[in-house]
Amino acid sequence: MKEEPFGREKVSDAWFRGIASRVNAEPASRSQSQIVSALSAYHEFEQTKLQIAVQSKNYNHKKHMNDLLDAEQLIYLWDLKLGFLTCDAGFKRVKTSPQAARIITVLPEDLAGIGKVGAFLRKVLQSAGTANTI
Repeated sequence: MKEEPFGREKVSDAWFRGIASRVNAEPASRSQSQIVSALSAYHEFEQTKLQIAVQSKNYNHKKHMNDLLDAEQLIYLWDLKLGFLTCDAGFKRVKTSPQAARIITVLPEDLAGIGKVGAFLRKVLQSAGTANTI
């Protein structure tokens, strides 16, 4: 018997069931599509991360151990009032999620000193999350 490839749907199903298991929720309490939609940035980050790992012959998971913590920060974007400020360029993996516009990637030197922080915050508040990179 030939096995089916582990495609996007199976990955999404495993991801969905894993989340339900971690929070001790019955998977049938919400549909997979509801959870994928509510956590779309987190889902896209995980999908992309897995795709990169599978396609790379020399993928070293030890170099990416922090990705789990990184990905789980994106859970907070379910709340439409929240944004996510980071200096980690790895979050640019999230491109198609409606939540992507609320992931603000900034260079560390752009936050060095009170003047730069003030200018940065004014820029963020004016753009109200419409830019992916500041």
